[in-house]
Amino acid sequence: MACSNNDHEYSDSSAGEDETQSQIPSAQRTWDKLFETLQELPKDVYIERLLSLCEHSNLSIDGFRDYLLIRARMERSETPKFKLIARKGGRSEDRKSKLASDCYALYQFTEGNSVADLMSIFTKTPIVDNEHTSRFARSFISNDDVCDPDSINQHSQPTTSTHFSMMETMMSYIFTIKGTCAEISQTLELQNAEIKDLQKQIKQYKQSEQTIRDCEAKAKNELKHVKLLLKEREHEVSEFKSKMQSYENDVKQRLNALEGKVGTVHKNVNELKDTYSRKRFVSTANQHETMDATDPTSPVPDICTSPNDHNSMSSSPQQKTTNSSAKQSSVNADTTKERGDNMAKPDSSKRVRTTPTTSEGKRTPSSPCEHSFCLAATTKVNTIPVVTSYRQESNDTAVTNNDDEGEHDIGFSGYQRPRNRRQNIKRLFVSRLRSKLPFGDLSKKIQSFALSKGVTITFVRLLKTYTSNFGLTHSYSLRINVLAQHSHSVLDDQHFWPDGVLCKEWIPNYKSNTEQDNSWE
Repeated sequence: MACSNNDHEYSDSSAGEDETQSQIPSAQRTWDKLFETLQELPKDVYIERLLSLCEHSNLSIDGFRDYLLIRARMERSETPKFKLIARKGGRSEDRKSKLASDCYALYQFTEGNSVADLMSIFTKTPIVDNEHTSRFARSFISNDDVCDPDSINQHSQPTTSTHFSMMETMMSYIFTIKGTCAEISQTLELQNAEIKDLQKQIKQYKQSEQTIRDCEAKAKNELKHVKLLLKEREHEVSEFKSKMQSYENDVKQRLNALEGKVGTVHKNVNELKDTYSRKRFVSTANQHETMDATDPTSPVPDICTSPNDHNSMSSSPQQKTTNSSAKQSSVNADTTKERGDNMAKPDSSKRVRTTPTTSEGKRTPSSPCEHSFCLAATTKVNTIPVVTSYRQESNDTAVTNNDDEGEHDIGFSGYQRPRNRRQNIKRLFVSRLRSKLPFGDLSKKIQSFALSKGVTITFVRLLKTYTSNFGLTHSYSLRINVLAQHSHSVLDDQHFWPDGVLCKEWIPNYKSNTEQDNSWE
């Protein structure tokens, strides 16, 4: 019995070992042995040996790749939960090489190594549990020659236990995935809230940007408008400056003309005063001499009396005749002496006649009134020198001649103005002069420039000026007086004046000169 018990125990133990070995399918054992055979090989050698073993042993490379994926999911929880990419099309050799390369990547991942291109062997389709189970079952029964029902019944119970264990594993995986999905959903909710906040901020920023752009456009329009207004104001200011310059020139020209006219009026007034005083003196002196000659005992007329008394004293025809003859003789003698003095003394402007002369010589005054006449005649009169002296002499002669005519006296006569003492002057018109100097400095520069070329300019007069370049440059039109012998040199524009300056003879009409000169317009 003991022997039989021992035999029974031995048979039970051997039956347990056989039962343990029978729980592993034959295909799985084959994949395990192939997995152990290809361990620790380089990639090229791994792919080459895998292809040769599968070809000689009639094994499926697809099945081995599924085996490696299941092993990786069992050993590493971070294995992607997606389907493997299907290698279809092309030549058979190329497809097998790609499958062998996928097997090497899964082998490296299962061993715990990092694989850069691991996701390239997966698709984007997530794997389903039933599909994963059926594919796992197919992978282990492919290429298995166990076809008899006894062998299937023999391995049915181990297979069922294996399926339950895998299902438990898969359920744990599912719970893990659900937890991960919950965390991911929470993270997504937080991210969505942040995205909404960011969108609101972006919207506010866009509104602020639009407001800034509107303000910028408005500022640009206002700046453009201000520039236009500034340009218009500058144009108005330039026009106003030009008008003010023209008005200033016009006022200067009118002032110059008025000064000339005032000088002429003063000169004429002085001449008239001098002529009147001389005529009155001569007429009174001649009347006094006539009265002394006709009646030595008669009293001396008072020249300080009124004009009515004087006229009443010389109202008789006989007295007029006597006065006329005496006056003629005295004036002729006086005129002769004055002409002699003029020939002897060139500076006749300083000479003042004292008392009238007769053919018998100088006569002393016979009364205090006559002496007062002499003093009045010697008083210096406000006259223009040089020119006035000639006019005084001519006027005296004209007065005496008119007095001799008697009833044929028309009140005026002509005279010859001496020209021998005045230089012969030529007037010229110069235009298109441009300079930065004022007129006073420019006239001195022109005179010194002419002297450097041997030409004497006696007078420079401003006719018209125009200011440009904001008052920096001036254009002038002038009238100059030069000596007549130098006028031909000055009229030569090409050799005497700088380039661009025009010089021509002066036309007496001032307007005709300025109208022809439009160089500044």
